Amino acid sequence: MLNELSKNLTPRMMFLLLLAGAVLILSTGYSAWFKKPIKEYSLLENRFTEMQKNPSDLAGAERETLNLRKEIADLNQQLTAIGREVLKGARPASVIADLGVYAKQHNVQVAGIKPAAEKQGKLYTEVPFNVELSGAYGQLFKWVYSLEHSNKPLFIKEFSVMAGSDEGNRRMQLTLSLIQPPEKEG
Repeated sequence: MLNELSKNLTPRMMFLLLLAGAVLILSTGYSAWFKKPIKEYSLLENRFTEMQKNPSDLAGAERETLNLRKEIADLNQQLTAIGREVLKGARPASVIADLGVYAKQHNVQVAGIKPAAEKQGKLYTEVPFNVELSGAYGQLFKWVYSLEHSNKPLFIKEFSVMAGSDEGNRRMQLTLSLIQPPEKEG
């Protein structure tokens, strides 16, 4: 069909059809990709010009910016204070108790919990624990999910899952770290 059409069209008509197709594609591309950003640029340019004409608006914007910066600083202080309170509430004993509660909830056995050496930083102290668990694969990961979604400042540094002694049981070894505020010096 295209061969018959190309035989019946003169080169001049073929050129005009291709030119019309190209114009159609370019105009569609312009309206789809360039028209909106150009309009937005124009609106911003007009707004900037208006702001330059009216310096009182500029002074108001500067005041508002200063007020917002002060509000942000206040909120950061509040968040820091709240964060310190949350960290103070998380003690190793309460974390160990929570590990046992999650184990009971998900039918997982805690084989051992060993504390490791604390790492003292400027902003926080890291209290690591080596934990060994056993249970069904799905139950172990439900236990991990519960731990991740607790309100304790804990994170899992590393873990491994191995075959357990019984059919269907797995053994999981984790290194958990509890984050606490640094101990105050003297």
